[in-house]
Amino acid sequence: MSLKHFHIVFIVIAGLFCVLFALWCFRAEGVDPSVRIMGWVSLAGGVALAVYCPWFFKKSRKVIL
Repeated sequence: MSLKHFHIVFIVIAGLFCVLFALWCFRAEGVDPSVRIMGWVSLAGGVALAVYCPWFFKKSRKVIL
């Protein structure tokens, strides 16, 4: 597996973990409000990774690694 493909797989897995952690934070009951903040930050990170992945894929077509 090339470095480019590993990077794409890593971005997808990290994005999924961010979204799943956000869902876990939002479903938690009776916890500190900081858990909700972590959920929103994690969701924002997941969205950022979802935007970054196609951009990186398009940009990396020109690079041979």
